[in-house]
Amino acid sequence: MTTISQNIPLSGGTIQAPVGNGKAEAATITIASGTQVKDASGNVINTTSVSTQVVHFGSAQLESLLSFPGGFTPQNVNINGTNTAGSFVTAGFVAIDMQAGGKEVKSFTKPIEVKVGISDDFTNPDTNEKLKEGDTIPTWSYENSTGEWTREGEAKVTKDASGKLIATFTASHLSYWNLDYFYELGPKCGKYYTFVKTSSNVTSYQSGYHGYLYAGGQILNGGEFDVTNGAITYIRNPRRTSMQVKVFDMSKSPAPVVGQTSVFNPCTVETVPITLNLPAPPTPITVDVDFTAKCTNKQVNIKPSAWVTLLDPTAAWYSRYTGVYMYNGKATVTVKEGKEYVVSAWVAGKYYSGRATFGKTSSTLVTSGGTGLTGTTNYNTSTKRVKLVATYVTNSCK
Repeated sequence: MTTISQNIPLSGGTIQAPVGNGKAEAATITIASGTQVKDASGNVINTTSVSTQVVHFGSAQLESLLSFPGGFTPQNVNINGTNTAGSFVTAGFVAIDMQAGGKEVKSFTKPIEVKVGISDDFTNPDTNEKLKEGDTIPTWSYENSTGEWTREGEAKVTKDASGKLIATFTASHLSYWNLDYFYELGPKCGKYYTFVKTSSNVTSYQSGYHGYLYAGGQILNGGEFDVTNGAITYIRNPRRTSMQVKVFDMSKSPAPVVGQTSVFNPCTVETVPITLNLPAPPTPITVDVDFTAKCTNKQVNIKPSAWVTLLDPTAAWYSRYTGVYMYNGKATVTVKEGKEYVVSAWVAGKYYSGRATFGKTSSTLVTSGGTGLTGTTNYNTSTKRVKLVATYVTNSCK
């Protein structure tokens, strides 16, 4: 992914998102002389130039594909006025933004020309052969407010002066513009659709991994990967018979591959084994929570009943929070050894929080935002349980 920003005169000009960041292709936008720009209401903006930003996302970089708006299995695709669901195989996409006279540019009196470089490794999924000069790629625009992709036309594939493949099309309005082959849902291993499931060697639940489907070195789709149960991977266009699933550790940058399947034919197998080389998961520890509120206005201590939340900020979004109800100041929760958690509670309309690491040695509970929540943790070797003693001060006891 590369970005470029500059001012373009409406007397005619060009802007190019360069190669770089592991991407060997560029994207060029050209405004023809005499073009006028319009705002969202279709009114011409009185200006002689436009402030322009172009972001080019390649088809072979994981970081680019993670930025694809809405994911590669959209549910809202407009083809000739009919909405459908299916899957994209992208050859690259660009985001184009323009400002003029303090307003956002939405359209033009003359279409702008867009040239997008295509990876030498990109395979045409309709033919299962490398893309070549003379091929065409469908073009799509994206509406941010609705999440809808609309089929706009086709880009023609040619070669530039250096022999690199480029796809050229015109755009009459601004949005994400996507070079993509689209496949609707259909019968297994028919024209449109099949699926596989991976089965891994990992038996304990772990989060933070993404699985991606490859064909000929090209990423087709992917997403969150359950390392215990594998992932259902939907495959559009079974002409791509030589496929592979790779799993990445998304907690690191760049994300390393932690396992991959052998090459398989999705029309002849439904479950593919995968060996994942993962670190051992943290040991689970049982924590007994003991909360006390020190009431300054009454010089007494009380044991509140409320929900307590433990947040693991390093976990995947769907497994970050553990909630437990604290009754009379007591609760029990299971956490991971050596992980730092944000411990928080809402009591009597106030937010109390602190950070705690649970393990076989004691550690201090440190205030982190909210109102001061302090305390200590201690590990009992006989019961193999941690006791968290937490205290907060309030002046609003009733």
